[in-house]
Amino acid sequence: MVAKWKPIKMKIRLVSAEEAEACWKIRNLSIRQGCQTSYSQEVLTAWTPEEMPEGYRVVIKENPFFAVDITNVGLVATGYLDVSAGTVEAIFTLPDFTGKGLGQPDYYSH
Repeated sequence: MVAKWKPIKMKIRLVSAEEAEACWKIRNLSIRQGCQTSYSQEVLTAWTPEEMPEGYRVVIKENPFFAVDITNVGLVATGYLDVSAGTVEAIFTLPDFTGKGLGQPDYYSH
């Protein structure tokens, strides 16, 4: 018997500056996992320091910074728009949620 798939309850929402550390952790884990075949461990360690630079909080305050927030789990992905450049600057997803279809519209509650 095949179990019936059940959609995950989650929302895309703006991040507050108080959530900067959680976003930094998602960023680091995403880079460390997703880039491990492209960069040396030395480069990844330098690129993803444990201590968050205060400038990261400023980026959150000054740009539309979004998160995927799953009920009973918390933040699992982040990304932001660089308004001055008109670009999507970055999207980071926790390794356990990468490739799980978070970008599919059926996953989101309104």
